[in-house]
Amino acid sequence: MHCVYNVSMSVTELKECWRCEKLKKETDFHLRYQILRNQRLHICEVCILEEAQVLGETPTEIRGVYTHMQLHFKNLDKSMYKRFWLKAVS
Repeated sequence: MHCVYNVSMSVTELKECWRCEKLKKETDFHLRYQILRNQRLHICEVCILEEAQVLGETPTEIRGVYTHMQLHFKNLDKSMYKRFWLKAVS
């Protein structure tokens, strides 16, 4: 987690997306308060929408998959967030 101070001296928290590996505002990541205890997903909304479009699933279903991963798998790493469908659609 990174913090950036903007001109008005308010703090903007940044987080790295585990798929596109870009630093984005923390609010660009879906918050699953009830399930993940106030943690945000490791994948940004742009990447979730991209995956939903490619796979034909709803963004809600994709968020559910990644929420389940974060909740139940203890040894997550960035390799689990790669665009696994690229070989199938190219």
